[in-house]
Amino acid sequence: MAEDLGKERLKILGEIGNLTKQINAFNEAGIQDEQKATELNKQRLKLAKELRDVNQQIRNEQRQLYVDATNSVKGLGSLYDNLKKSEMKRIEMMRSAGDLSDIAVDRGNTLADLNQRIA
Repeated sequence: MAEDLGKERLKILGEIGNLTKQINAFNEAGIQDEQKATELNKQRLKLAKELRDVNQQIRNEQRQLYVDATNSVKGLGSLYDNLKKSEMKRIEMMRSAGDLSDIAVDRGNTLADLNQRIA
């Protein structure tokens, strides 16, 4: 799901870039067609809203992963108290970092998998 959202995000960014190029070329040509400029700007605004929604979905998925991980950690017994504390610290660090790159999220998930195997 996250990979699909990432692809959709890149597609929208590309479309916004293309519209921006069209608008800039339109302005450079000195053509004074306000209706065309307005239409291009409306398209760019629509794509920006779509991008905002996709970004929000990505953030929501990341938050849900943190909630799931936190709930999983809470289930660890007292035998794993030190592991539990370090896992909670890792989750809190990732949450407080805000939007993370896919690589950072993957590394955090790898650490979580290792800790789960230890447990």
